[in-house]
Parts: sequence; structure tokens; C-alpha cells
Amino acid sequence: YSNTYLSEAGTGIETVANGQSVVVVPASGCVKVLNAGGALVRVFTPSGNMVYADSVADSASISLAKGVYMVDVNGRTSKIIVR
Repeated sequence: YSNTYLSEAGTGIETVANGQSVVVVPASGCVKVLNAGGALVRVFTPSGNMVYADSVADSASISLAKGVYMVDVNGRTSKIIVR
């Protein structure tokens, strides 16, 4: 018996060239993307409408109306709620 679990699956955390993980944080009226390292950041509504797309050098604060969004950073997607 062992309580160790080994997996080949990824962690879902993307590491950029500078060795730091990209962080997506919902905030009041916006979403913050930290440590982007020049990544392409795209924000979508649940219906699939793209409301933001740009390369983010380091960090960005993207103003959004209240609601649910999908934030894609170089192909890794996070679901967030903006309040």
C-alpha cells in the first residue's frame, strides 16, 4: 500500500521564459494578468465573443463588466468571475 500518486499530467500552470508562472486574478471590475512575459492574452465571454486580445509584456489590468469570462494565455484557459 502506498499513498503516493504519480502522474504524467501537467499542473495547469504555465511557466514563461523568465521562470515565473503566469497568474490570472479576477478583481473588482477587471482581471489582472501577472508575469505574462510577452504572452498573447485573450478574453472571451461565455458565448464566445472575444472582448480583449493583446500581447502583455509583463502585467496588465483589463477592465471588464461584471460577469463570467474565459481568459486564454498562450493556449491555457482560465474561467474567472468579475464582480
